[in-house]
Amino acid sequence: MNNYSILKDLEDFLIYEKIEKIKLEFIQEHYENIDVIVCDHDFGLLTVNPDSSENEFATISFEKEYLCPQLYRKTQELKNNVDKILIELISKEQQINFIRYLNNTIEFIRKRQEKLFSKFPICKKPFATIEKYLSDKYHIDLVSKQQINIQPSIFKVKPNIKRYIFKELYDLAIELEIVDDELISEIEFISTLTEYKTNNTITFNCDNNVMICFLESISPLFYNLNSTSIAESKRFYTKQGKQITSSIYYTSKNRLKNSSDKETIKEIVLNIDKLIKSTFI
Repeated sequence: MNNYSILKDLEDFLIYEKIEKIKLEFIQEHYENIDVIVCDHDFGLLTVNPDSSENEFATISFEKEYLCPQLYRKTQELKNNVDKILIELISKEQQINFIRYLNNTIEFIRKRQEKLFSKFPICKKPFATIEKYLSDKYHIDLVSKQQINIQPSIFKVKPNIKRYIFKELYDLAIELEIVDDELISEIEFISTLTEYKTNNTITFNCDNNVMICFLESISPLFYNLNSTSIAESKRFYTKQGKQITSSIYYTSKNRLKNSSDKETIKEIVLNIDKLIKSTFI
């Protein structure tokens, strides 16, 4: 099974013109087999007289009789396929790429089929269901991977950067002991870097040269993350609790070449560079 085609069945099914054609076939079939009294062709709602009696009427709905069962079956198949794939994926990078595929494809379908979803809102349910399923079972929050829509902050996050990138940055910062998760939460970390107005700050848990290496490495995610904006924001503090000024920034940056933490710095650069490159694919 191709990991990057599991949404193909839903994508091919949820097409406005296709659903309209199926709806008309549904209506035609009932006209041929039952006594239809009234028909709403737009939504596929039929008032029928099943026994041809005078006072016995029933309503048959295209959405309820056809769409719901089809969507339920496809959603269950999707859940099973997601389970199989997530079990097989070994590396974190593979998992990230798979989740990115799900998120981007769902977002694409939602935008492309706005007309269909407006007419038959039930067609949106498979995506809401799979998002909840991933969150409940795997603690994967597709909703949080939507693009960050914020006012222009002093750092100016680039418009194509998604929130999960900052979640990955936080995990990396914890892993490399750049920040302490007992002092800085994920929410505080992301807020400091992305929000226009916030009282949150980041106090680093590493030497200044490692701190500056981290800030320099993540700067491609922003239009304006530099020594000046960092100093003016008053959001960043050294391990010693000193606010990062332009002077501290440049002094630490100049010492990077002679740093004794070369392995840590190398790991930071490689991991963040890899994350950023995957972001702009």
